[in-house]
Amino acid sequence: MKERSKNKRIWARIAIVAALTLATAFTVQAAPPNRAFSAAIVPTTANPDQIQSYVLTITNVGSGGGASANLGSATIQIPTGFTAVSLTTVTASPPKTWTGEIVGTEIRLSAGTGHDTFSNGDWVAVTFTATAPHDEGAYEWTTALHKNANFHGPTPALSGTQPVVTVDEPTPPDGKSSISGAKFYDRNTNGLWDEGEPAIQGWKVRLLLDAVEVAVAFTDADGDFRFQNLEAGAYRVEEVFPSAPPTWLPTTATWFSQSLAAGENYVGPNFGNVCIGCNGGGHTLGYWSNKNGQNSFNSIPGALAALSGLNLVKADGTAFDPASYAALKTWLLNATATNMAYMLSAQLAAMKLNVLADGAGLPGFVDGDALVYAPGLLATDFISISDLIAAADASLLADGYTPAGDGNRSMQEKIKNALDDANNNKNFVCQVPCSVVYPL
Repeated sequence: MKERSKNKRIWARIAIVAALTLATAFTVQAAPPNRAFSAAIVPTTANPDQIQSYVLTITNVGSGGGASANLGSATIQIPTGFTAVSLTTVTASPPKTWTGEIVGTEIRLSAGTGHDTFSNGDWVAVTFTATAPHDEGAYEWTTALHKNANFHGPTPALSGTQPVVTVDEPTPPDGKSSISGAKFYDRNTNGLWDEGEPAIQGWKVRLLLDAVEVAVAFTDADGDFRFQNLEAGAYRVEEVFPSAPPTWLPTTATWFSQSLAAGENYVGPNFGNVCIGCNGGGHTLGYWSNKNGQNSFNSIPGALAALSGLNLVKADGTAFDPASYAALKTWLLNATATNMAYMLSAQLAAMKLNVLADGAGLPGFVDGDALVYAPGLLATDFISISDLIAAADASLLADGYTPAGDGNRSMQEKIKNALDDANNNKNFVCQVPCSVVYPL
């Protein structure tokens, strides 16, 4: 992922040079004396994703002679990629009444009554704030001029070139170093940034030097972060987890360290994360023992046989093979953890029914391939529902009676808790990134 990002920047720089050459060479239409206007923007450069204020000025640059120009309005096309554009002021010299508004992707300026006459050197300017695009390049702010409909003279026209803002990564000073990395949404929790997995934007990352925090950064739309203009030294980069809901969990290491040499640009390993707690279709013991659950149960072909195929047990540890829905309901309602295997059996039965309902085409139930957070069961702390069902069933086969003090009780409780959380939709891995919220 980082190599592709690097190549992308190289080609972007080539594109910038080409675009600037074209922009410099391109001259817009000529205009009669005193009807020629120029359009210029400052600043003309921006860093990717930088938020800053701009001033675009339209000036009469006519050569003199003849009547003054009529400029009744102007339209400025906001380049694709620039976002969060907001107007600050519209001013003119000598003082004229002009107003501005943003309509779709345009900044529209218009003169007040009697304020549309421009002599040589007169100008109107709009000040606005905008967020630069993430992609490097030369972005043209195409400006069109319009006369008032009741004016019979020629239409004012631009001379020179259209205003251009060049977006480019800043060049670090000689001898300075940098550390960069990226964050991604690890949908399959395998610790790798696989094709199709999105980046995570707005994640806080902090930089430490000798165990002291020296800077923080937030990931951009591509999941990238960067610390620049660093002195040589031993650095540590840590991701900062939001304390506000939803719950985010790591699927990779949450930090890395690097001893930077002077002028070194180090690209660190990617950070993988997922959020949990989305609705995975879980339904509880209470659901499967009420009328709604009974209706769903009756729509599942072979439900009793499927449950009898599991190693379910009763309170005394003997096998439970439900002969009817009524027997199942009573067994579910009476489940306790005195014998942990009994409560594990009840949670297992509910989840098995959730998966069977999904397989029968009932909407809103559990896909057996869905992943859940189940700490302590596997090395990764994530497991599919199908594997969780298999683990529960194997544990019950090995030991169907686990009162207090039994050596298998602790592991059965962990499996039971994972099933219980899934039946209550607390631990499903969300398929898309959740919001990233840091308390103020």
